[in-house]
Amino acid sequence: MQYQSSGRHGLILSALGLDFRASARSGLGRGAVRELLAAVVDSGINYFHTRTAAADADMQRLLGELVSDLHLPRDRYCLGAQLGAATAERPWPTQRGLSRKALRESCDQTLRRLDVEYLDLVFCEAGDPATPLAETLLAMDDLIRQGKVLYWGLTGWSAAGVAAVQELVALESRRAPIMQQQTLLSPPADPAQSYREVLSQLAEWTALRANGHPATAAAVTDVLTRTDLGSLIVPCRQPEELAGWLDCLPAPV
Repeated sequence: MQYQSSGRHGLILSALGLDFRASARSGLGRGAVRELLAAVVDSGINYFHTRTAAADADMQRLLGELVSDLHLPRDRYCLGAQLGAATAERPWPTQRGLSRKALRESCDQTLRRLDVEYLDLVFCEAGDPATPLAETLLAMDDLIRQGKVLYWGLTGWSAAGVAAVQELVALESRRAPIMQQQTLLSPPADPAQSYREVLSQLAEWTALRANGHPATAAAVTDVLTRTDLGSLIVPCRQPEELAGWLDCLPAPV
């Protein structure tokens, strides 16, 4: 496995991160998912990604249980969560979005489900025009100052959105996001297409969006030059998929 620092920050993440939702929804039994997670850990992957949406609550609990079953020391791996989605099936207005209340509640629920004291990374989803950006930045400052979160990042933000965040961070002296999340939604659909080819297309169709449409090449370039990339978060539903992703990594120098 290869590891890289998060831009100018000291957090060291594996080049690949595990999207645990895909593993939990694989149709495998608990024992098989446990074995798959053990294989992921043995491969050197040290970042596990989750979501705080209501539909993913049981998956967060399962990950917490399996990490405990495997007796993984907390200082060996990193946990991340994506915040902003509705935390209830029929949410009240305060149960979604990027307000101080919604972010605190979402973070606290995630900590309880995973049975940990802090999250290494949280990512704020784009798409909450009702909350002033300054409030979201203040909320992230709160969570970091309270020791519940160590670092934060963005996911799904347009290039203009990322620029607005960075401008306000500098203006108000807030803690800046350390990365723009890169999520790969599925393995190659065409068996003839290699995992490496899928990875090479990542910058063209990640979650970067502008006005609801795929971002232009210029917008993608703008975002990638303004934010650092962390792990490439990949799904893994079978051991064969894990092997496919690992084969894509360049050989260590």
